[in-house]
Amino acid sequence: MGYKWYVPLSYTHQTEQNFDTPSMVWMNKDSADVDLSSGEDIGKDDWYLANINQTAYIRVNYDLENWRRLAQQLITSFEVIPMRSRSHLLDDAFHLGRSLLLDHVIALELMEYLRHEDQYRPWDTVYNDYSYTITMLWRSSTYGMFESYLRYLISPSYDDLGWDFEYTYLEGNEIEYYRQLTTLRVACYFNHIECTNNATMLYHEWMENPDGEHPIDPNMRSSAYCSAVRHGGYVEWEFAYNRQFTDSDEGSRLRSALACSRDPYTLLRYMEESMDTSNGLSASSTIGYVRTASGLGYNLAWQFTMDNFDALQTRYGNGAYDIVWDFADGMNSDDELAGLNSFGAKYYDMPGEEAEKFYEAVDKATTNIQWVDRNMVAMKDFLSEVTTRM
Repeated sequence: MGYKWYVPLSYTHQTEQNFDTPSMVWMNKDSADVDLSSGEDIGKDDWYLANINQTAYIRVNYDLENWRRLAQQLITSFEVIPMRSRSHLLDDAFHLGRSLLLDHVIALELMEYLRHEDQYRPWDTVYNDYSYTITMLWRSSTYGMFESYLRYLISPSYDDLGWDFEYTYLEGNEIEYYRQLTTLRVACYFNHIECTNNATMLYHEWMENPDGEHPIDPNMRSSAYCSAVRHGGYVEWEFAYNRQFTDSDEGSRLRSALACSRDPYTLLRYMEESMDTSNGLSASSTIGYVRTASGLGYNLAWQFTMDNFDALQTRYGNGAYDIVWDFADGMNSDDELAGLNSFGAKYYDMPGEEAEKFYEAVDKATTNIQWVDRNMVAMKDFLSEVTTRM
């Protein structure tokens, strides 16, 4: 049995809106009844909000009706709910959705107000939380709508901040600087045209004078390199490939960016090059870069790993199995689970520790399939509807 704790639960509701001195009840190692009618009477259609400003280290779940009332409040007038509580709502929705404790479409509905959000923390919360959503949607038709949705939401912030760091570099503007970084990273990742054009332009400036003053902010280089490679061609990729051998400061960023190419033959070449032990590339890292860079890369990296597993095992010993198990984080279809099981059957004599990891990988893939079964249709319907309004 797990630990139980004394938890202070603060709360308010739409009629009351007391965020400074909210009502509170102690959960004394057990559940607690909350009287929402204390103080201002709660309206029958009011939303209610718990754990005001994230004062307790807990997750808060609501019934779907209340989640949607909160989402509507954010769209109507998001400033009513304090910034820390806005961030907390987004964080809870993403984590509860991933844990199959909440329909994941709720997180997307809460995000709709972000087009008007001008504070750092809520956007940074989404930036740190949406990786699982991306991985689950990558290889489906729904991902294109998700990408369009994020591009639409981030556009006002991008227009406000852009690539000019002169203002945010000033002392006292640190929060705005980090808001600018998050904005640019989101915009470029989801292929905002102006963001990717600027990233590519700065990358070309660096290509022309690679040993001079670097034109890209150090904290934006990974994103800029990836965007330039993704939207570039042979020249951009080849520069990064050659430069990563000689530039110790930028090498790891460039090796990651090489996997951002959208050309399948280039990605295959990159993984094949990594199998040559004489060039200093790590095959396990390269496969990982390709696996996590895109849906296309994931599929290519899986097939490459299956085709070359014996060679990988010769190079890495039992460590080669970890390359395979890492794919389980993104497996979300019956066919992919069948492929994992086929691998397990082929290498049935794997060491006991690896067999345990195999079953853990199967559990991950099974959970992901359950997530897709529960969420994909509703998310596709929401994104289809909201993108027609953009």
